[in-house]
Amino acid sequence: MSIRNKYLEILNLPSNASKEEIRKQFRKLAKVFHPDKNKSENAAEQFQRIKQAYDFLSEERQEPVSQSESTPTEELKRMERIRKAKERLRERRLAEEKKIKDSYHKLTSGLQWKIYSIISIISLCSSLLLLIEPILPKHLEKQLVTEISSPYNGFTQDEIFLIKTNQQLKIFCQYSLHQKLFYNDSIYVERSFVFHNPTTIFHRSKLEITKHKIDFSLINVYPFTSFLFLIPFWVQRKKRLTASYIFMYKFSFYVIEGLFLLFLFTQDRWFHFLTAGFL
Repeated sequence: MSIRNKYLEILNLPSNASKEEIRKQFRKLAKVFHPDKNKSENAAEQFQRIKQAYDFLSEERQEPVSQSESTPTEELKRMERIRKAKERLRERRLAEEKKIKDSYHKLTSGLQWKIYSIISIISLCSSLLLLIEPILPKHLEKQLVTEISSPYNGFTQDEIFLIKTNQQLKIFCQYSLHQKLFYNDSIYVERSFVFHNPTTIFHRSKLEITKHKIDFSLINVYPFTSFLFLIPFWVQRKKRLTASYIFMYKFSFYVIEGLFLLFLFTQDRWFHFLTAGFL
């Protein structure tokens, strides 16, 4: 049996069927076996068979049937190679889709997803608190400087140095404070209301009170940090069965939530979060 007759038989058509008859028969069978309409187990396989037959017959040049039909011509061989290439491409696409689907279901179910969801909600609350902190009252605490480092090149300032206080606080601040500490090693640290993040240092001498800026830290970059901690909640709510979503999920889980946990469990911020900054 020739290739053409084989595909005509799949479509239940005679050997002398015209292209118009082939097109009408394909539409009729596609409506019956399309996987979206037919939920039987072999519907998808049957649909692929009639689709292959139609693709071949619709691309075939309409020629009279001759005795040499049983011998594949160069054109038929070329079309068969094209069909096989399309089939391999389709199989690779299906394999990639299955891989993405399996990875998606693995990531968005089970214990890992529950942990991710819980942390994303906590990071959302923390992000909102960080957004409103600038308009809330500040805490002003008196502390003693116990250690002073050598000068550094700062991120936002030309010269900075590190100080450590008697309350285990480490702050990079303006070098203009350095000399003043030789006369009086007590400082007043202004801290944000909820998370008690240092924002400004005040130094009091006999003649004046001076204000000194704190150099760059991730927490003090307003509102970048707040928006950064919003990402896990956004990713958790925008579930999509795509490769880009899986990438965003992994980046959010391992990087952003890692930074958030580092933020929360340093300088007792978890305690300030639970007490809404009052303690």
